[in-house]
Amino acid sequence: MIIGFVIAWTTFSMSQDSETNPRSKIFPNIKEFHQEFNALADKLRSEGLDFYKQRNVGGKDSKMAYFIINESEQDIHGKPLPPPIQDLLKYTKLGIFFDIVDIPSDFFRSKHFRLEIITLPSGETVKFAGGIKRQKGFYRLLTPSRIIVALLVSALVCILWARYLSRPILELRLAVHKLSQGDLNVRVSHNIGRRGDEITALANDFDNMAEQLQKLINSQHQLLRDISHELRSPLARQQIALELLRKKVGKDTETEIDRIEKEAILLSELIAQLLTLSRLETDDVIIEKSSFDLFELLKDIVQDAEFEAHAHDCHVTLSSGKAMKIMANPDMLRSAIENIIRNAIRYTHKDTTVDVQLVSQTHGRAMIKITDKGKGVPEESLSDIFKPFTRVDDARSRNNGGYGIGLSITQRIIQAHQGEVIARNTPEAGLQIEIFIPGLVKP
Repeated sequence: MIIGFVIAWTTFSMSQDSETNPRSKIFPNIKEFHQEFNALADKLRSEGLDFYKQRNVGGKDSKMAYFIINESEQDIHGKPLPPPIQDLLKYTKLGIFFDIVDIPSDFFRSKHFRLEIITLPSGETVKFAGGIKRQKGFYRLLTPSRIIVALLVSALVCILWARYLSRPILELRLAVHKLSQGDLNVRVSHNIGRRGDEITALANDFDNMAEQLQKLINSQHQLLRDISHELRSPLARQQIALELLRKKVGKDTETEIDRIEKEAILLSELIAQLLTLSRLETDDVIIEKSSFDLFELLKDIVQDAEFEAHAHDCHVTLSSGKAMKIMANPDMLRSAIENIIRNAIRYTHKDTTVDVQLVSQTHGRAMIKITDKGKGVPEESLSDIFKPFTRVDDARSRNNGGYGIGLSITQRIIQAHQGEVIARNTPEAGLQIEIFIPGLVKP
């Protein structure tokens, strides 16, 4: 409707006749008409009607219309005289002659047409009239300027309309991406506005869905925290009771008591990890950052891990790196890196080495590579190993230690630092985990 209105408006505005009208590039203007009319009149005076007949002046395909009128006020070729010419003939009967007249016409394109009395070489007197034809039908509308203006305006309208339709869809797409990345606070209806269409309804439904998801996950985290807190007290009492029981009974039951105590310790560690994971998944985690040497921190971690690796018949080495100041929380990073190295120690083959590297990256980031020599992880499960309680195959089972929470805690810690953790298999079938940490301090 809008484009049709624009085309109609341009057609109306550009159809107004003017000697400077741009349509003169296709239709002759007034000056050209007068030049041709004068030339034909001179030819008629000098050569007579033969010239007019031979040239087929003002024929069907001509843009000009000419008439030679005899004493009977009829065109000598039998062409019907248009009303403006008939009006001019009425004036000539009264002895009034016009060179240029201004009578509205539906036949001629312009309001300007002419009528002159010409004496032929034979002495006969005729009336010579002419004007520019008015083009009929749709062809008259298709001038280059009209087409260009209509196309430009149509393109502008289409661009604005497409932007109007696509902008809220892009907002929704961005919101869905943020929600999939774990941002439960994302809302989109306030950015779309009150359009009152289906997209607005979809945005409102999205906000309702995100709000319900946020409530559900928050309640799940709260339940996990509450259960973990409630379990810590009976576990502490159980360990005290075990110590008292150990003193009362003989050595015959010491093995069973040790087994119960070991399971209680493991359960206590699990609860502590769950509390840590639940705390990291909340939105109000406050990270106290300080400047420290990341390379020195890695050296301490590797030194402690090497002691633990001896029990698994493997080694841990820091193969590359240099002094590198970073702004982060050293205790949280230590916990995150230790979780990955301990995981690598569990699954690397015997008599192999877990390799740790520190690499300086662009954009103020540090990269830590930790590579084991184990069996690796199926490609389709690489992104799942950072989910809580995930065990991708038998090789990485509970029998090797751990609950499948350590890597989840690592990912939450790195994300809290606005960093990133990526897992990939190496060509040697081992697993390599890369940690990207922003906050490098320029020396």
